[in-house]
Amino acid sequence: MNIFKKIISFALILTLVLTFGACGKKGGGETTEAESETETTSDEREVKTRISALKDAGGLGLIKLGLDRAYGYDLKFEEKEEDIVGLLVTGKTDIASLSLTTAINLYNESNADIQILTVNSLYNYGVTAKDEKIEDIAGLKGREIYVYGQGDTGFDFTKKLLDDAGIDTSALKKVNSADEAAGLSKENPERVFILPEPIITRFAELNTDYKKFDVINKALTDSKTEAPALMCTVARREYIENNPVIIDEFMLFYEVSVNYMNTDEFVVPVIMAEQGFLGNKETGYSLNPYFKLVFIEGDEMKTLVKSSLDLIYGEGKVQTDDGMFS
Repeated sequence: MNIFKKIISFALILTLVLTFGACGKKGGGETTEAESETETTSDEREVKTRISALKDAGGLGLIKLGLDRAYGYDLKFEEKEEDIVGLLVTGKTDIASLSLTTAINLYNESNADIQILTVNSLYNYGVTAKDEKIEDIAGLKGREIYVYGQGDTGFDFTKKLLDDAGIDTSALKKVNSADEAAGLSKENPERVFILPEPIITRFAELNTDYKKFDVINKALTDSKTEAPALMCTVARREYIENNPVIIDEFMLFYEVSVNYMNTDEFVVPVIMAEQGFLGNKETGYSLNPYFKLVFIEGDEMKTLVKSSLDLIYGEGKVQTDDGMFS
């Protein structure tokens, strides 16, 4: 969304707010300041925008929006990405956070019934193991490795990094939550896990014997590789077409939510604990300092999605088209 479009969108939203405020006056009299504030903040939309996400990086950027804008948005967290896909396909949710690969596949399989609104997080995986020290990816050779794999984007790029390091990935396994990884680590403490934020920090709460190793960022830096897009925000095409003002409003408030979750380092861990992303706020202060949520839209989003797919799967192996993006 360019700056001109944002100005127009803000004007439309302001008009709606002022209209609601005018409708709230009783008997033609003036409303008090307190009454006006109540009317503009408590009036709920008759039909709220339904949003679905996982408790991962994609869902993290939506938290503040869900808390502050509950009058217009109904944010729910699901256990599995396939559950979110089912809600989108059946029209039971309007906006969702999905892995990039899942979004592309859904677009192709649903006759283009969804569109991508933003890229909301970049690849941000880390290694966790019971070892005293792991200096680089090569140190994972011969290990039993589990990789977070809700959707395929993060899993596939991790596999590529391991392959490039000469590690046999034929036995690479998926794990879909911090709880599942914790259970597997207790069964066999020699297992290694490669997990994204905030999943890896939640895992650290559940198994304090494991340590974090920042060898993934090191591998990307050494190879001069930019982290690819990991997650994106999508919406049903029908909802976009029928509710342009609500979508513009969502984009404005969503960007505010992402920026807040990136900058308020003291409050964010508290929110993450209250919303069930972490067990306690203290753990939130150990999030990877390189971890950032993003809000990337428009032409920059299109370019990033294409370059990310080329990086993960090979140039031109996964096709994109303009109709895929809103």
